[in-house]
Amino acid sequence: MKVLLFARKSLLTQRGGDTVQVEQSLTALTQLKHEVHLCTDAALLPSMIAQHSIEVLYTFNLGRLADQMACLRVRQGHPKLTWVIASIWIDYGAYEKQRAAFWSLLPSGILEWLKTCFRAGQGRDNWPPLSTLRWHQALHRVAWAADAILCTTSTEQKRVRKAFNLGPTVHVMSPGLEQLHSEQGQQLTKQRKGWLVIGRIEGIKNQVEAAKAWGHLAQRGSEALLTFMGDQAPNHSKHSKAFRQAIDQAKHHGAKIQWLSAGTARDVSEALSQAEGVIIPSLFETFGLVAIEALAKGCKVILSNNAESAKELEPYVALCNPEAEGIAAAFSQADFSSKKPFDASNYQWLKSASQLEGIVKHCQPFVAISGSRGLPNRHGGYEEMVEHVAKGLADKGFRVLVSTSSAHPVKQWAYPGIDRRVHWDPEPLIGSVAQFIYDAISLRHIARTQPDAHLTLGTTTSAPLLPLAGKIPLAVHMDGLEWMRGKYRPLTQAYLRKAEQWAAHRASVMVSDNPGISEHIKGYPTRIEEIAYGVHAVSRVDDKKAEAILKDLHLKAGDYALILCRIEPENNLDMALQALLPDCHVAVVGNWTTRHGKQMKKAYQDHPHFLPIDATYDSEVTQSLRQGCRLYVHGHSAGGTNPGLLQAMAAGCPIAAHDNPFNRHVLGVNGSFFNTETFLHSLYTKSKSPQTDYSSQLISYQWSAVIDDYAVLFQNLNK
Repeated sequence: MKVLLFARKSLLTQRGGDTVQVEQSLTALTQLKHEVHLCTDAALLPSMIAQHSIEVLYTFNLGRLADQMACLRVRQGHPKLTWVIASIWIDYGAYEKQRAAFWSLLPSGILEWLKTCFRAGQGRDNWPPLSTLRWHQALHRVAWAADAILCTTSTEQKRVRKAFNLGPTVHVMSPGLEQLHSEQGQQLTKQRKGWLVIGRIEGIKNQVEAAKAWGHLAQRGSEALLTFMGDQAPNHSKHSKAFRQAIDQAKHHGAKIQWLSAGTARDVSEALSQAEGVIIPSLFETFGLVAIEALAKGCKVILSNNAESAKELEPYVALCNPEAEGIAAAFSQADFSSKKPFDASNYQWLKSASQLEGIVKHCQPFVAISGSRGLPNRHGGYEEMVEHVAKGLADKGFRVLVSTSSAHPVKQWAYPGIDRRVHWDPEPLIGSVAQFIYDAISLRHIARTQPDAHLTLGTTTSAPLLPLAGKIPLAVHMDGLEWMRGKYRPLTQAYLRKAEQWAAHRASVMVSDNPGISEHIKGYPTRIEEIAYGVHAVSRVDDKKAEAILKDLHLKAGDYALILCRIEPENNLDMALQALLPDCHVAVVGNWTTRHGKQMKKAYQDHPHFLPIDATYDSEVTQSLRQGCRLYVHGHSAGGTNPGLLQAMAAGCPIAAHDNPFNRHVLGVNGSFFNTETFLHSLYTKSKSPQTDYSSQLISYQWSAVIDDYAVLFQNLNK
């Protein structure tokens, strides 16, 4: 593959751990026969990607947002490019608390933006765009746009996943050792003397506390030499002054301390070969390459317990609190003889590069789903499908953006790998026309986010607005034949047929959930993918518990018919009630606050056999109702595969379904169908079996298979 490594401007002039990571990654990928290039100037990114036909953009340091925003623009301009970020995301919180009051009082996002501007003014960073003033939102955009984020430890992985609500796209990839350090060190001998602290002299590295610790130890009789190897970091003059004062004070107490320049990699390697041990007192480390370099050379290591590698390296090192007394205690009390021998073969850059190959190969697209009320499912139908599919895709490594209405009753909800994006929906204020506003806002946000593929559900309000989503590859779920629904007047039905045409011509793919829908839309030139709904195996409610639930609803098992639907004309509720109420109780579960719902409730509320039940998402209640019914009536006449019908089949209900191609396809040749009151009444009187086996028909409606089909759909859209 053709790989472009992109890192900070000062990568080679101000060397650090990321310098080693970039250089060694370049070498290892080259050894694996990949074509690899390096760029440290954001202005050159577009031309280098075009010139070298780059396939993988591999960038470093998630927190350097000016760099990553440049990469985001490039990624959006090259949708087929795979973007991988090596996190190296440092938490400066503990250090910022020690700074001057002005800096510590600033919001962290503003502080990071100002620091970036300051570095850019010195030519050591790219200028951050104004959009990054909303630092955390911009960081979220970057993290979600990246196809993979690489962390060096499981601790860092958990932190990144939690910060951005990401899932399997955040990986652990261990660092390696430079060749100079990769040979296992000799056993400790009497010739090894002194301790080292290696790294730039800056606040986050916390060298001041190490110097103070050496002063404490000298007062207790220690004569060990402590050598600091590192140059003063730019813009850390205050810390450097405090560091010098700490050294002078420690020497005043008799401590042996020297401060040397950073030196070359070979200088560091030789120093490690001769030292007794190394101290890493940092206030924060994502890993700390010095730790494994020192272990590989046979040094004792005292590591700050603020390092995210602490848990991984604890069998080999002594951990300490990163303050003077904690460091001194670790030096005095640690039992290094009980530590496990360090195996340097676990840390190889070539092994990391091979892992990177696999990660890139299995990257999944970033996808968006719009057109539903959103997550979590509180409405059934589309919303149930969205929840199952979004969760299933997220578990497979997709990043899934789901548009969600602000009118959704659940205000807080999260699932790793799903970006639940809430948009304003004024439906409570202006009614169903608000759907146009909600869809428009959702589609504009998708255009700005630029996922790799987009699935929109239904065409009623979204079809004329689809251009707002831009040129992102689009699949349209046709949602049954909306214009057939009885609740619509002729003029509305004409609009709905036109909306269907607009959507079909805008889409790359049309999705149908039923052969009846496919038959209708095959007249359009757009490719059709048939993907059914799914249903889970049902957990039967305990008989006594079910009996108690039915009793609370004034029902008795085997003595009623059940209807569970939206209260709309095309669901033939009036026909069902006329047919069944004279002979049995009829329990109807639905939303009775709609216009048609109010009309139906008023018309039948005085009948002693009529039992209206408000819509419920309590699975034990709905399952108890299904278990106990003598007949489940499915009157849906418009639309494709209905989830409610599948759930009734999974529960084993005896079913009478409206006679149409959609229901016949789902129930098969053994189904029972009606299209008149007489037929339905006859089916009720003949119904005796409390359970019906639909297992053979349900084989085609497994959520796992549905999720796999949507995964393939999105992958093909992204090609």
